[in-house]
Amino acid sequence: MHANAAEKYSIHKNTLWLKLKGRHEKLHGQQRIFSNQEENAFAAYIITMSTFGFPVTTLDFRCVVKSYLERRGRNVKCFNQNLSGTDWVKSFLRRHPQLSQRFAQNISHARAATDEKIVNKLFDNLEIELEGIPTSNIWNFDETNLVEDPGLKKIITKRGTKYPERIRNASKACTSLMICENAEGRLAPLYVNYKSQKLWNTWTENGPPNARYNRTNSGWFDYQIFKDWFLNLLLPLLKRQDGPKGGDNLSSHLNMKVIEKCETNNIRSIALPPNTTHVLQPLDVAYFRPMKENWRKILNAWKESAYGSRFTSVPKDEFPGILKKLMEKLEERVAENLKSGFKKTGIFPLNREEVLNRLCSRIIDADAEVKDSVGNSFIDHLSKTRAEAARTRQIRRKNRLNVSPGKSISASDFLDANTANDNVLVFPDELQPFCSGLASESKRRRNVQHHSSDGSFADENELQYQESDNSPLNEQFSSDESQNSVETLFTGGVEKVIGHYVVVNYEGKYFPGKITQICDTGVDVSVMVPFGKQWKWPQPKDEIFYNNNEIAMNIEKPIKRGKRDIFDVPIFENVLVNGEKDAKYDGNIKVKNLEEEVQKLNAEFKEMLKGSQQFNIELQKDVTMTVQEMLYKDNVRKEIKSANDISKINV
Repeated sequence: MHANAAEKYSIHKNTLWLKLKGRHEKLHGQQRIFSNQEENAFAAYIITMSTFGFPVTTLDFRCVVKSYLERRGRNVKCFNQNLSGTDWVKSFLRRHPQLSQRFAQNISHARAATDEKIVNKLFDNLEIELEGIPTSNIWNFDETNLVEDPGLKKIITKRGTKYPERIRNASKACTSLMICENAEGRLAPLYVNYKSQKLWNTWTENGPPNARYNRTNSGWFDYQIFKDWFLNLLLPLLKRQDGPKGGDNLSSHLNMKVIEKCETNNIRSIALPPNTTHVLQPLDVAYFRPMKENWRKILNAWKESAYGSRFTSVPKDEFPGILKKLMEKLEERVAENLKSGFKKTGIFPLNREEVLNRLCSRIIDADAEVKDSVGNSFIDHLSKTRAEAARTRQIRRKNRLNVSPGKSISASDFLDANTANDNVLVFPDELQPFCSGLASESKRRRNVQHHSSDGSFADENELQYQESDNSPLNEQFSSDESQNSVETLFTGGVEKVIGHYVVVNYEGKYFPGKITQICDTGVDVSVMVPFGKQWKWPQPKDEIFYNNNEIAMNIEKPIKRGKRDIFDVPIFENVLVNGEKDAKYDGNIKVKNLEEEVQKLNAEFKEMLKGSQQFNIELQKDVTMTVQEMLYKDNVRKEIKSANDISKINV
């Protein structure tokens, strides 16, 4: 029979006979280098490494294959020194469809530390907090940004071209958005935050419906922007809903005003564990990726247009229109994506297994075939390696070393050093302090914008009131005693009343300001900034929260001078240096006036000589006159350090 078939189909009869007898065991074409068992083992190890956060690249896999062949003593002629080519890797991936090449997302070691204990603790609390809350009342929000760079794109060009180019204006500028959704699949109006000092009406036109717009110097959401978003956009939306409301991620920018409004309107604030948003944040899991992909497509189309090709970055008056196109594109599947995000994170329907099954330990346990192929010892090794990588680094306490310029130190000097305080180590007498005129490290500059003397905006890093380290003012007010003398002006209780003026301490600097909000632990204060020798209200307002211990004292209302909104603050008078007023102001509060200083030193002198029978009124007058003369000389605070020094004055 097979002979007739061989003649009919022009196939040799021996070939048909071998096929009928089952003697054809090899595959057609080039024979495989490895057996099915070996290739399956390779695939299992690749999956395991990727699951534990240590994925292999194409080059890594080729090196593993080369190492395996060399250990087995095999030499494959079609491989270059047993190193396989990229074509073999592609063929391997086609034979194993469970594998694919993907872009890996880098996560920090802190994110890798997410385990079952953290997840279970979160869902234990969620079961209590979300009880009785309808689906439409479960809200989630997160901030993101849209970068004005359409990204890279694959093109067709000549083989061997190293640097193919595409003419396309692009920049790394970005605009921040606040996205808010609920478990029912509803998206709240957008909140756009520009990076700018001012806001123009054209930046708010032709945008998505009911969107709100704001701006900050940094372009990111800070304390004030978050409060504005919550009070003016989210809160009116929640007030229209009946029953309790719950919102996760609300703790990222919480302040007293937001907390009070949440309590008043039956809103439960739920915090997500730190470094877990990649698995627990619904917007991160299901919404932001399609949003960014569609944004790049729309941005690329706009830059290809005749109008958009002229701009390096997207003009802010064009941004609302492009954003509207993006939201209309996402509208097709927005409800589906939002619901799937809540489901994937296990928030609604409440199911902790959705998250637990995505942890590496659960993935390996669920794949019995992979677990059997790689063995328990290899899995244990990877588990220990991941735990070591995810371990939080212990931050050692630092000690500042006061070492004279040109001097070196060794470990023995460090061990023998005398500890002056918790943060400063003072070395033996031959090692003098590095800067004897300064008592502490310079503070970080206050990042506020202000007007220069000509009325224009000055740069944040060019603050007018900065002093050089060698100026007389810094020398006077950097020592411990000088600091103490300044602080004596602010002893006693401080009255906290909205609208009253106070002096606040910000990183060692003192600023006048006005109280805007009050709570038990502190106040919100809108502070003024230096303007030459006077003060001015900055635009935008520099308003943040200050603790009670940062409020120095109450002051009178600043006195307005002229028509340029410039104010005098009497408590901040300049100190006389060499008989003349210093031309610069370093941000520290100066002594009220010289008469008060004379009275203070006179009181100290009386206290020192209180028990003496030889107390002489004439001597007191002479000493007072001498002190008054010395107060007008340079470095008076270095010459008069204590009441004992006064007794040494030759009258």
